[in-house]
Amino acid sequence: MTLNQIATFAAIAKHLNLSRASAACHVSQSSITQQIRKLEVEYKTKLYKKSNRGIILTDRGEAFLRHAKAILADLQRLNDEFRVAPAEESKTLAVGGSSTVSAFLLQALASYRKDHPQVQLTLRTDTSLALERLVLSSELDIAVINNAPRSPELFARPYQRDKLAIFAPVNHPITRRGITMRELSEVPLIIMKVQGSKTFIERLIEGNEPGLKPNITLRCESPADVKMAVRKHMGIGVLFFRSVRTDISTGRFKLLKLRGISLNVQSYIIHRNEQSLPTHARDFIGLLYRGRENG
Repeated sequence: MTLNQIATFAAIAKHLNLSRASAACHVSQSSITQQIRKLEVEYKTKLYKKSNRGIILTDRGEAFLRHAKAILADLQRLNDEFRVAPAEESKTLAVGGSSTVSAFLLQALASYRKDHPQVQLTLRTDTSLALERLVLSSELDIAVINNAPRSPELFARPYQRDKLAIFAPVNHPITRRGITMRELSEVPLIIMKVQGSKTFIERLIEGNEPGLKPNITLRCESPADVKMAVRKHMGIGVLFFRSVRTDISTGRFKLLKLRGISLNVQSYIIHRNEQSLPTHARDFIGLLYRGRENG
């Protein structure tokens, strides 16, 4: 049992609706149900059930809620007594992102700095798994990753949807027609290097059909390196669309159409529990969401 799970259950009990509870917690509905399922498995009981109007708590759920409210009230009293006053809060903000999102995070930090000149800023670029560990160890306040976090100790706020771009020089013969997943597995691919896990395109190809393996000809450190290799006709490039949007619109590259396959990817803002999130970190999250709406 974790404080995150207790707070999640209290939100469900308050709203009696999974959609409203997920919105209140700023996490996906699947994350909400996963947290409560873990509680039910741990205590071998059913805490709520569905009804025509939403959900209702079981008798055991009502009893659990009484204990949950007491725990959360004690936590609030502890925070009220020992939480650092806003004027004494550490004036640092450490943000992390994968190599595919660090560019727009840097732009967001530049905008944030104008209104918060007193805050010392840090930007860390790493893999999703490494960023999760850094947030859990409090080395980062928040991070933006391209998949839901694995750790149940982290809050995951759905941020924005992007899509994967599979692209080639405009004069490449393969751009004249759509391709299948099997054909994609046979062409030389140029992708970003990821430590400790497979990339989205690798998982997509291998999971589409038994026996399919991607033909990775080059793994690069940055989106700029991927695009340079594609311009030199070393293979077909794979990046998130935001990294090649300008190149596509100016006619430098052309997107390949992958028949019958969705290339949409959901990104998340992750952080530890809401109570320990500094005020200026909340301000930066707000700026990220405003930037998404304006973009």
